[in-house]
Amino acid sequence: MGNIGNNLEYLGLASGKTSTYLRYGVPVIMNEVGLYAGEARQFRFGCVIEQPKQIRESLDEISREEYRHNARKNFVEKLDFDIYRDKIWTCFEAIIDGMKV
Repeated sequence: MGNIGNNLEYLGLASGKTSTYLRYGVPVIMNEVGLYAGEARQFRFGCVIEQPKQIRESLDEISREEYRHNARKNFVEKLDFDIYRDKIWTCFEAIIDGMKV
């Protein structure tokens, strides 16, 4: 689909919707497109569907407490800015120090 297809394909990850849902313990239902599908299967914070008719059964699945717990856990362990804060500041400081004359 060219650039437009890529923009649509990766918009979900870039916009932060999924990470926001996970932050607040809201499990997600998604299709195979994007980077979260494999993670959702492996860490059970959501369901991956191929067809819209699968949404109903997926709603029953993600309503289980395990999925809410796993959503929050995945955010805290992989997506939370606090995990990367020190490393990012160290990189910024190195860049600034390198720019000093």
